[in-house]
Amino acid sequence: MGVDLGAVGRGVVASLDGLRTTYHQLWEWTHTLVTVGPSVTHGPTILAVLAIVVYGAVSVQHASTEPEALHWLQRLLVFAVFVAGAVMVVAANYVYWTEPFSDQVGGVQPRYFMPLVALVPVAVGPLPFKWARASNARFPIAALLVPVLVAFCVILTFRMY
Repeated sequence: MGVDLGAVGRGVVASLDGLRTTYHQLWEWTHTLVTVGPSVTHGPTILAVLAIVVYGAVSVQHASTEPEALHWLQRLLVFAVFVAGAVMVVAANYVYWTEPFSDQVGGVQPRYFMPLVALVPVAVGPLPFKWARASNARFPIAALLVPVLVAFCVILTFRMY
């Protein structure tokens, strides 16, 4: 009894294609959250990356007047709520939009996950780094949102009109 190397090779190639497809789909979702979508405008990739980095940095910043951080068990519970919400969004789209026995769930859009995104900084909690303390920061990180959003508005205006 031998191993069919051709079948193994086809399986590896199919797995790589699946990973590439998943990567492209996740990137399109992330890009859509900060650039409105391909039907309106597609901003430069660097704009999407900058917006995501700035939003992430602002969301983990904390002030000295905030209450104590959550215990790790509470953070785990918040993360479980995030995962359960994501599963319910996909399950609802599977029931409503997907053909029976299909291998891909149809109808899932990034906007359905936006209410859940607010749970991510809560689950991460405040970071112990100096730049993450708003009182010690030399420059307010939130101010970086202004040029990113201005660039987005300019691109949107020129591409729409």
